[in-house]
Amino acid sequence: MKRYLTYLIMICFAGLTFAQPEVNKVWELQKGLQTTESVNYDAERKVLYISNIHGQPLAKDGNGFISQVSPEGKMLNLRWVTGLDAPKGAAIHDGKLFVTDIDRLVEIDIDAGEIANIYTDDKAIFLNDVAVGPDGAVYVTDYSPDNSAIYRLSNGQLTVWLGADQVDRPNGLYATDEFLFVGNTGAGTLIKVRFSDKDITQVAEAGMGIDGLRPTGDGGFIVSNWAGKTAWISPDGDVQVLLNTTEQEINSADLEYIPEKQLLIIPTFFDNAVHAYKIKK
Repeated sequence: MKRYLTYLIMICFAGLTFAQPEVNKVWELQKGLQTTESVNYDAERKVLYISNIHGQPLAKDGNGFISQVSPEGKMLNLRWVTGLDAPKGAAIHDGKLFVTDIDRLVEIDIDAGEIANIYTDDKAIFLNDVAVGPDGAVYVTDYSPDNSAIYRLSNGQLTVWLGADQVDRPNGLYATDEFLFVGNTGAGTLIKVRFSDKDITQVAEAGMGIDGLRPTGDGGFIVSNWAGKTAWISPDGDVQVLLNTTEQEINSADLEYIPEKQLLIIPTFFDNAVHAYKIKK
């Protein structure tokens, strides 16, 4: 009897652990947004920065811009920063917004609302996502199959930190004090790279390309596949699909997740919008 009760308890806890999170849409915003690629939350200023490609992903047309939106879905400033080509992933550090713009990394002064610096490398082709390490260095992925790499910006110099022998078309990034988590898109895996010695460990077999990559606050991650799939990766590496809008041809690009609000914000790329959802586990 005791063994039977233990078995039942184990089943119950397993059900709690792997239960499908509840996902409910809370708002949707279009209002002039154009080819939305990434969302970044500025906790200090309580604002979302939306990257608008406004055209094709590799077109140097000067049409790209950054919007400011409230966490409640209100447009604050549609064309906060303009003069970009095709802005994609971004990260915030020390009053600056670092955003990729095809083959360059652009530094925006947030308080001034203007471009402060531009960093380049002759071999860069398709810079995609950005994360800031514990020492303030900025890490950038190059998604191109001809230049699979992770760059590091330090002391004003943008140099290759990891090359194609270590990563395969990397995209989504997230940094902790010890590790850089990488959506190793070419291999369909989530990996982590230790900053101290560049040791690489596989975290999960995602079964899809990882565009957006954000922690859930409990050791897991929410990830997106550009084609339209958004999934939760548990601390144990199990993958659960939360949303799949592939058939509707609504993309799921470089998303943001705010754990304290349980708020997931997804830019929909060619659908020209951002969608926000409440996540309940």
